Amino acid sequence: MNNRSLFTADEWRTLQFAPLWVFTAVAGADRSVDEKEVAALAKEIADWALYKEPLVQEILLSVALDLSNMMAQYRADSRNVMTGLSNVADVLDRKATVDQAKNFKGAMVLLGRNIAQASGGGLFGAGDKMSGDEKAALGLIILSLRVS
Repeated sequence: MNNRSLFTADEWRTLQFAPLWVFTAVAGADRSVDEKEVAALAKEIADWALYKEPLVQEILLSVALDLSNMMAQYRADSRNVMTGLSNVADVLDRKATVDQAKNFKGAMVLLGRNIAQASGGGLFGAGDKMSGDEKAALGLIILSLRVS
């Protein structure tokens, strides 16, 4: 894993913020971030090695190793979710291979889906775990990342 050398420091930071923007979009879609969604994000980051794309692995691992500092920098960043994810797509489309970009974008959509399915559902958790707002947020993530 040494994809970091392909990107400037600002580009790398933009890619590191990708899972955080995805989390913000999905978990905040219903205006109520719950503990299960936070736990789902933590699990996705901790399970970085399960992702097949080395660039995704490297990004998630770098976030995991410096999470508190990363969160402070994320909070200080002025970009909203759609702008941030559009910037992620720009960086990937400009610097990554076609396969890396496709796999990274797909991994962020999967991460968002996993967060959305972490809570919700009907009685005793039965039924659709994703709200309409969370589905809409995933749609915006897909559009912002320009997933084909």
